[in-house]
Amino acid sequence: MNILSINVNFSVIGRALKRNFITIFMMSIILGCLSFVAIDYVVPQKYTTTVNLSVIAEGNVANNLSSRKLAAAVTRYVNVLDKDVMSKKICEDLKTDELPGKIEVSSIYGSNLVVVKCISNSPRTSFEMSQLFRKYYQSVASQLSGNYRITDLGVSNVNLISTSKSVSVIMAILIGLIVFVVECGWVILMKIFDGKVQDEKQAEREIDTSFIGTIRHENKNKKRNQLLITHKNVSSVYIESMKKISAKVIYTVAKKDYKTILVTSTLEGEGKSTISANLALAMAQQGKKVLLIDADLRRRVQYKVFGKEDFADLGDYLDGKIDLDEVIEQDEENNLYYAFPKTPRENADELLENGKMQNLLEQMEKVMDYIIIDTAPSGITRDAQVLSGFVDAALIVVKQEKAKIVVINDMIDELEQEKMEVMGFVLNNVWSKQFSVNRYNNYYTKSREFADS
Repeated sequence: MNILSINVNFSVIGRALKRNFITIFMMSIILGCLSFVAIDYVVPQKYTTTVNLSVIAEGNVANNLSSRKLAAAVTRYVNVLDKDVMSKKICEDLKTDELPGKIEVSSIYGSNLVVVKCISNSPRTSFEMSQLFRKYYQSVASQLSGNYRITDLGVSNVNLISTSKSVSVIMAILIGLIVFVVECGWVILMKIFDGKVQDEKQAEREIDTSFIGTIRHENKNKKRNQLLITHKNVSSVYIESMKKISAKVIYTVAKKDYKTILVTSTLEGEGKSTISANLALAMAQQGKKVLLIDADLRRRVQYKVFGKEDFADLGDYLDGKIDLDEVIEQDEENNLYYAFPKTPRENADELLENGKMQNLLEQMEKVMDYIIIDTAPSGITRDAQVLSGFVDAALIVVKQEKAKIVVINDMIDELEQEKMEVMGFVLNNVWSKQFSVNRYNNYYTKSREFADS
């Protein structure tokens, strides 16, 4: 991929993060919890036994009881007890070269207390170190001369042995955050470098055919299963977009006196069938005589789009079981003619090239203004290539964030190698904050209310 052609669309990246947020969040939580369990198991637990000592002035002389001098005496005892002398004595008793843990000596600010913590991976070792500290602290501290002495308060240590999980918790949280950031970064990088269409400017710049128009994302609801411009609940934005595309298609084909337009896409789910249906309806609304053919014989869709149940089977005509005049039917409500398959056919390419479809198109061109052919995705089947010799031009439907641009261009090249003229592409299902559907609809609603008043 050319680095200079990389397209960064923050709206697309934001939607990708939103779509994947639950997965990213749950993976971070799960890995964080697993890390906590692993760390808690692998990292040795620390046990602490505390020895409390008190520095006392000899004879309770008033001069020795001054807080400043007492604090200085406490500091001296802390420094002496925290030296290597005590550690060596304990190692000799335990018969080890190194202390099996560590000893921390500190004072409590503003008091005469000295706190000794004996820390080890084993509660027994921690307790033994504390007992040995008690055994030797007087001899080590005796090197200090003065009017003070240090004594053991004799506090019970049974309840002072504890286990701390704070390190495991902190590390698990950090690992979870790192996983979250890494996963978000991965989603962003994949979206930037996936090579798919992100917006109109990129599509118009990088797809090797003319840009016909854009269809904005339209939410479906329970009141409508299909997006047809004849439905009352379809937004004005969608209807106007389809009418503009229809007008541009008519203008383009009229210059070359074309009649048959094949509508295809690279992959499934790009909206070619909906675009085909609405293109045919928009042309019919302009007073044109239009025939809509569902040539996707494997995964027929148009009968669902229009809600048809009882109709002649296009597959039967292609199979030679019925005549041409039987397969062409009229939807009087929409002023539209149609030919739909009823049952799926696995040998679709054979049926399309046996001469029957060519005869149908030749006969219908004599009586129709336009023929719209909804065919299978060209990136999956060869149906479009089979029909290339019978149609005038092809219209490509490209869904935002669906197919890779390089695959779309390869498909266009293949169609053109079959001598099919690719008139352009429609960018479908575009999400954009630059264009507010609600503002557009509110504007048209108010305009209609004003006109009716």
